[in-house]
Amino acid sequence: NDAPMEFIAQIQLAEAHPYDAAHLLPDQGLLSFFYDAAQETYGADPHDKAGLKVLFLTQEASSLQRTELPPLLPAEARSRVCSVGFSQELTTTLQPNLEVVTLKWSDDDQEKYDDALQKLMRGSQHPIHRMLGFPDTIQDDMRLECQLAANGIADPASAPEQVSKLAAGANDWLLLLQVDSDESVGMRWANAGMLYFWIRRDDLANQRFEHVWVVLQSE
Repeated sequence: NDAPMEFIAQIQLAEAHPYDAAHLLPDQGLLSFFYDAAQETYGADPHDKAGLKVLFLTQEASSLQRTELPPLLPAEARSRVCSVGFSQELTTTLQPNLEVVTLKWSDDDQEKYDDALQKLMRGSQHPIHRMLGFPDTIQDDMRLECQLAANGIADPASAPEQVSKLAAGANDWLLLLQVDSDESVGMRWANAGMLYFWIRRDDLANQRFEHVWVVLQSE
């Protein structure tokens, strides 16, 4: 919308490649992530497409030049510069019935599963920044939200037939990048929430990063 965006992250894919067990990412190039500096893009509206940008660059990082932040960029969008390293982890779904649609799954099953996850994750520390895998969902699962909004549906109740047809493709969406609120670098998403960049499996395979969708969740 003709306003400067916040520069979130730049990933050198050659560094991420050894940790990409499923070989989903390109093995070379750069991924640069930008987000609405005013944090008014939540991901549920088709117009939210204007609030994000992901660039896939094939040139070497050494060919890029550091530039000054845009003068009109709000103070809260001026996070500090830092570098990241990579490690591999095993992630778990928060709702198994969303991964296996034929699974017989009761509320009691979910409660027991939640208790098991709490024990498994006990002692885990925030912030949790992640590429690929399952997200650390704060609210509801985001994949159907991405599927509908990216296909132009703002109000699911107004288009039940379209929603029914599109719902089958919700699980095609994969987490590309999760960015947690991180006080150490001055990033805070709403009420200490998280920023999630999603992409369809086919778009990732064909390097169509212009189709990435973003969701902001917080408490």
